[in-house]
Amino acid sequence: MSELNPDNQSIFKKLMNYVKNNITDTLIIIFLIILSYKVLIRYIKTGYILGNYSNSLENFENYSNNDLGFIDTTYYLNKKNQPIIIKETQSYIILKSGYINKNTYLEKILKYFKKKIYPNEPIQFSNSIDIIKSLNQESLDMTFLSEELLYNYIMNYNNSNNELPIYCKYLDSYIKNIYENPLEFKGSAIGTAFDQDFYLIVKNTSNIFKLSDILNYKIGIWEDSYYYFYKLYESLYKLEDELPLDDLDHIIDSNFSKLIDLFIGDKLDVLFIVCNNKNDLLINLTKATKIRFIPLHIKSIIRRDKIKLVESKGIIDESTYKYKSDSYYETDKEYRERFNKSFQKCRIKNVDLYNFYELGNERHYLETFSVRMLFVTTNNLKSEIIKDLTKNYIINLQKIKQNLINTYYDVNINNYNDTDFNYQNLLLFDSIIPLHPDSKSTYEKDGLIKYEDIKSSKINI
Repeated sequence: MSELNPDNQSIFKKLMNYVKNNITDTLIIIFLIILSYKVLIRYIKTGYILGNYSNSLENFENYSNNDLGFIDTTYYLNKKNQPIIIKETQSYIILKSGYINKNTYLEKILKYFKKKIYPNEPIQFSNSIDIIKSLNQESLDMTFLSEELLYNYIMNYNNSNNELPIYCKYLDSYIKNIYENPLEFKGSAIGTAFDQDFYLIVKNTSNIFKLSDILNYKIGIWEDSYYYFYKLYESLYKLEDELPLDDLDHIIDSNFSKLIDLFIGDKLDVLFIVCNNKNDLLINLTKATKIRFIPLHIKSIIRRDKIKLVESKGIIDESTYKYKSDSYYETDKEYRERFNKSFQKCRIKNVDLYNFYELGNERHYLETFSVRMLFVTTNNLKSEIIKDLTKNYIINLQKIKQNLINTYYDVNINNYNDTDFNYQNLLLFDSIIPLHPDSKSTYEKDGLIKYEDIKSSKINI
């Protein structure tokens, strides 16, 4: 072994003498060197050094816990007698999500998504048509859309004979483009989400008992529900060339809070909205004033007519509830045919009225119609993002519902709902609406999509 030169020996002896005489200071210096090295390694792995950090990325692990927006580099020293652990974290792109109106069920869902499923920036729109347009332009990444509206949009694009519906003249020019110059839908479904139900609302003292009674009253229609309102009215009145809304005194507004204020102030007699039963605005309306929901199922309409007919003759007969009259059966059949022609993906539903505060309805359930909302993304997202979205969505299905109930809703009303975020119903939507291929592969691995071999042979006789 080579000997140190005199100068190096002198420096080494001085260093050893310093260490021997200053053991405490030496240990502190060594500890700080090790600590600095570990912090440096952590910064490199998380991308803050080497230029990998981007403002469009977020540390999803700390997304919901570190609201102050800074990194505490001394957290190693905060907990005594615990080992120092360096954790690798993953960064996620912040997706742009779309919703309609504040204080709605969807707005709360996106807040949960932001914390537990995938970071996103919610953007408010006035209606679903604008959302579809933004998805097609790839300026929006994810949202929730009605199966009924999406089905009709895609079918209209596939149909070469596009005719502009009469009711489009009441709406802005963007909806006309759907029918006159339809664009291909550039999105895909991840799975089903929650229901939105039809609510026709009057005050408890109102003389309105069925849909056809609203002709002489002023109606407020939530803009995103106008599509359904017209089609519902169309199916009731056998519309062909004439538009019945010409006879209705109505206003359309994207702000449902404004319509509620007009309704409470007696400037509107009727409200119409298609929304989830956990819509804050709707629930708070039932708390602010006593209202009634008008049944919209055809049997409810016929039942009201039959009761009036019997009472006018001074006869009370419970058999009138059984729909045995041939003439009324024909009316029921005709209505159903027109309804099925107007709506393709709406279904009959009984809504539990214990979900609301005190109502003027005689029954504890409402016979109405419902549409299923789908979780939808644009097609330009990377495969890894779709797989993460799908996996996290499946894991959190029941947690979404329970978390929202625990966080936002009054325990004094019934908050149970077995149709929203149901694992067994994830793929219950029409095949005309594309399922994202990366979601499909995830469902296949999870066992929700299965294949069976069918053996067959062709026999020539």
